[in-house]
Amino acid sequence: MIAQADGAMAAAPHRDALAGALQGLYQDPGRAFRTHDPDHVRLHMSQVFCRHSLQVRAEPKGFGFSHTETPLRQLSFNTTIYDGRDGEVWCDIAPCDNIHLIQFSLAGTAEIRHAGAEVLLRPGEMCALDLSLGAKVRFNADYRHFTIKIPTTALTQLIAQDEGRNCPPLQFTPHAVPLVGQAAALGNFVSLLCSEMQGPERGLTHSRMIDTTEQMLMRLLLLSLPNNYYDHHQPAAGPAIPYYIRRAEDFMRANLREPVTLDAIIQAAGISSRSLQAGFRRHRQDTPLGYLKKLRLDSAHRALRAGRGNVTQIALETGFTHLSKFARDYRERFGETPSETLMRGASK
Repeated sequence: MIAQADGAMAAAPHRDALAGALQGLYQDPGRAFRTHDPDHVRLHMSQVFCRHSLQVRAEPKGFGFSHTETPLRQLSFNTTIYDGRDGEVWCDIAPCDNIHLIQFSLAGTAEIRHAGAEVLLRPGEMCALDLSLGAKVRFNADYRHFTIKIPTTALTQLIAQDEGRNCPPLQFTPHAVPLVGQAAALGNFVSLLCSEMQGPERGLTHSRMIDTTEQMLMRLLLLSLPNNYYDHHQPAAGPAIPYYIRRAEDFMRANLREPVTLDAIIQAAGISSRSLQAGFRRHRQDTPLGYLKKLRLDSAHRALRAGRGNVTQIALETGFTHLSKFARDYRERFGETPSETLMRGASK
């Protein structure tokens, strides 16, 4: 609790600077969409992001909503106010492809269920959402947040450019990150861009600079939010992924369909069981077998979206032999059943 309080206190100046830089964007009557009708909110947010369901539990004082989207080139900045007054707002975001959101909490708190995790987002904190996995969010009264909307393809292309190879899908760790350290640099950069966009002169957001600016912004995101490429983008003094973690992961990916045991992973890694377990806890925030299950679920998710067979076939091909357990674990990670993913992919 003391560490959380210290993080929130250190993040406060950067949160306040960002909130101040955003004032002109969400107060501009020519840009802002405002309504008191939850049905209009559902329609608007479904058009801007993806399909939403919305439930307002407000006192008689009423409900208010305001949203402004400011486009860059591939990315866009979004300022949003859900004002339930003395009540709550519940939002269910359906899975949709090719959108990542980086959400900064400015006022109030949000409880987010995403990718099998629960995240409490306080003022001065941010987190990443991969909307292909969907999300469930509950806001308290007068919640304000700033969101960067990014095409997933823009992030993966940048990573492939930096790594010099085609890479596995990007995965952010569902985690609330305070605006301190590298995250503070991200917040300050966003504040600078927001301030510039409200003035007559263009520098970083000039048409000749905007591609470079967006790449800089995305690299700061990769530095600031933990993900499966985080260590590749750390400064030299940061912890590198040990060779035995890489060996274990390569072995897992090569044997997703096989009945892999922990002993087999230990043998492939060439390290003791205790060291391997400790390494995965430190660098992957999971156990080796827990990480293997996530790899299998992600592989099944991609196959279902592509329609490469029925649910049973895909489950067996990705190493799952107990279909009921597969369905439960899948729904917990992606917020929908395997059949729903398959049908959604077939409808495209």
